Amino acid sequence: MSVIARRSAAVLALAALIASEGPVLAQPKPATPKPAGPTVNVQDAKPSDAGPETVQIKREAMKLIDPKTYHVGLQLEPVESLALAAPMDAVVSTVAVQSGQKVDSQVDVIRLDKTELDLQVERAKADVRATTVEVRKAKAGKDTDAIELAEARHAAAEAVLKLAQHRLDRIAVRTPMAAQVFRIHVVPGQVVRAGEPLVQVGNTKQLKVEIPVDRKEAAPGKTIQIKIEDQTIQAKVRDLLPLAPKFEPIRDLVDSAASAVVIIDNDKGTFSAGQTVYASLIPRNPVTEVPNTAVANTADGGRRVQVVRDDVIRDIPVQILGQIGADKTFVAGAFAERDELIASTSKDLADGTRIKMMAGPPKATAKAGTGPGVGQGSGTGLPVPKADF
Repeated sequence: MSVIARRSAAVLALAALIASEGPVLAQPKPATPKPAGPTVNVQDAKPSDAGPETVQIKREAMKLIDPKTYHVGLQLEPVESLALAAPMDAVVSTVAVQSGQKVDSQVDVIRLDKTELDLQVERAKADVRATTVEVRKAKAGKDTDAIELAEARHAAAEAVLKLAQHRLDRIAVRTPMAAQVFRIHVVPGQVVRAGEPLVQVGNTKQLKVEIPVDRKEAAPGKTIQIKIEDQTIQAKVRDLLPLAPKFEPIRDLVDSAASAVVIIDNDKGTFSAGQTVYASLIPRNPVTEVPNTAVANTADGGRRVQVVRDDVIRDIPVQILGQIGADKTFVAGAFAERDELIASTSKDLADGTRIKMMAGPPKATAKAGTGPGVGQGSGTGLPVPKADF
């Protein structure tokens, strides 16, 4: 056999031939495969090396759904959180805290300017003194109507004084609970109106997040698994609610979708408000539906499907989302646009196995000396691939 013929036969030994419902030639896995998948050094291959193996593969096209369809940003929030607002129209005098600072209950965080309120208190005190004199004079004159009128004016003056003092007490904006300061919305000297937010605070000893869940797998008091950034933890379901409008697209994947408010105990300060939360029902990879028969277990306890990608078998780890009747399931995985799902195969194929479509069923091997020449065919009856060397 000539050198070119031997090299052409070695190229044939690399490929597996595939048809959508027909036989496939799958290359045997080398003893020491490279990370990218099984390969053979063509120059070292010999005509006596094992030839390709015929395998039946059933492939299906996949319709991929963009994961952005279901994306909702989730983050940890304090169970108790509130915005402290301006109690009246005033000028900010001092800001006594900084963002991120932890404070005790009833600690001053904002103080408003009290100049105007001090004057109102002084005026109210003066009115009280004046009406006290009027009452004394009225009683000395023993005029019943005059006494009644003076006493009414005195009562009104005292009420005005109490109101002025109450307003003066409110210039110090205090936290009603032990809390962490999140955002400060004002600076000293800023004019604020009654009801305008001054600072956001929250109790971070317990944090919460609302996530979509399968109602069949969650219940109040039950513990479920969630992921906070790169850490997976167990969190307790406090409330199970109808699915929130922001999660509505999830209903296409899970018929019994619901919203769960889960609580994370944070006495040790392990987590922080604002940290990103990932819910298992919100996919981060493209979504598609596959036959249940195409889903297999992995060694680490996960799930995977196999696809044909650029004529190579690839194992794709998947996330199980929801059942479609009795035969199909929605899954999410790192699929590519031109991947073809392997619905079934007559023999298990390892990740990285190269395959190639067959032009037709193998022909009978030609007798020695009567086969086609180089570039026109081979002893298997299959076209000889063009040498790449």
